[in-house]
Amino acid sequence: MFTTMPARASEIIRPTDLHALGMVRGELSRTLALLGELDPADWQRPTECAGWSVRDVVAHLVGENEELSRPARLIRRIRTTRRLASPDDGDGRSEGQIRDRAGRSGEQLIAELAYWGRKATLAAERIPGPLHRVRGSVFFPPARGAPEDTIDYFIRVLMPREAWLHRTDIAIATRRPVGFGAHDGEVVRQVIRDLARAWPGPAVILDFSGPAGGRWSLGAGRPVAEVQSDPVSFVRLTAGRPGRPPVIAGAGGTAAELLATRIVSCPRRADVPRADLLIPPG
Repeated sequence: MFTTMPARASEIIRPTDLHALGMVRGELSRTLALLGELDPADWQRPTECAGWSVRDVVAHLVGENEELSRPARLIRRIRTTRRLASPDDGDGRSEGQIRDRAGRSGEQLIAELAYWGRKATLAAERIPGPLHRVRGSVFFPPARGAPEDTIDYFIRVLMPREAWLHRTDIAIATRRPVGFGAHDGEVVRQVIRDLARAWPGPAVILDFSGPAGGRWSLGAGRPVAEVQSDPVSFVRLTAGRPGRPPVIAGAGGTAAELLATRIVSCPRRADVPRADLLIPPG
């Protein structure tokens, strides 16, 4: 069943901060191009982030980038939105980001995302090296459960991942092609690395076909199962989104446990059940 030797997921290298911010800029350009194609009805379509429309996702992205650019705004929002908090958003910021821009048109949100998105990457570039050790959950609350709760990890891993996930949220909700660029494979590899760090079970092989695909092994010992999928569906599944079921060969129970591990929480309204962050089942 297992023929070619896969690469070890635990040996995947982190991108540099400059490379990661280049990925963020690429995602910003792709997201803005996608949003420019939408018609008025598309903005109201539900996304796979339960309770969130396309408009909500974009308002959330604008708010996140504004907060990174203006730390004072981040502090004010935390103080004023605690009453909106949910188990998945401990300080209520995501809900506050959406409510703050409730009256904006789609065109206004696009313009704001372009402005604050560029400001945010510049602000991240200017963070001094010693501050990279500060907690990343200051900017991104779900990072409290990430492998590294640091600004460095936030910049090098979470910023590209968050931008990529939300672009795919919008593309899927509006029935547009997800599309692939030069950095998609890097986003996928960093998810696989984090999944390998969270997985305590026996060895499982991940075999992804198509663009941004590859073949990796997670866990220790002789492989007991193989999971075959396309990378977009798999990454979205590990992020709490519904996705195309993968093909499983070998020990189905072990593979199912791996597939139940979450590497990031899907944004949601307060009354929608959450997905756990980097916590294997059981």
